[in-house]
Amino acid sequence: MSLMSKLLMSTVVATITLSANAQPDQKLLLNYVKKAIVKNPQVKVKGVTVVESKTNKDLPGWDILLTTMDLEYQKKDIHAPEMMFVKDGLVTGHLVNLKTGQDYRNLIKPSVPANYYNDAHLLFGNKDAKHKILVFSDPQCPFCKETVPGILKASKENPEKIAIYYYHLPLLRIHPVSGILTRVMHLAQEAGKTDIVEKMYTIK
Repeated sequence: MSLMSKLLMSTVVATITLSANAQPDQKLLLNYVKKAIVKNPQVKVKGVTVVESKTNKDLPGWDILLTTMDLEYQKKDIHAPEMMFVKDGLVTGHLVNLKTGQDYRNLIKPSVPANYYNDAHLLFGNKDAKHKILVFSDPQCPFCKETVPGILKASKENPEKIAIYYYHLPLLRIHPVSGILTRVMHLAQEAGKTDIVEKMYTIK
């Protein structure tokens, strides 16, 4: 890519150059993570797993990797998501369109397997609705408490437009009581008592 093209299309931020013709292999990605992302010496980088590889017509030649960083901290395994842009031995976490100021990182979305839109997880709305939303939530999560009830309400009021597929994701390390609440919600969902799922978000 010429200098002019770079200026018109995008800019590379926090990039590490390893070699002119390097391929996005494990060593390349590991080196990037260690030098540009994980700078805490107490965190051990064990590996990088590529979950999905994508391309974008506005970024010719770039591979967009949706990855999971496999880390260890205080003898606990941590799997953290990270997006990486790779081209000719360059790895970066950000590409910015200088015309719009938008970071492509905010525009690239992971593909969702079709089987995630499973009727067993359809909480509200019609399965043929135009907009299908996957919700992975913990009823004790403060952000979820603020956000999820509004999403559920919108689907109930517009069932032909919005379908909600709900997945229980209790964060037991920080919300131990979520384990019990999730079991109650799961049973209620199976019995078709969807109002109980909503009410769980009001429990303090």
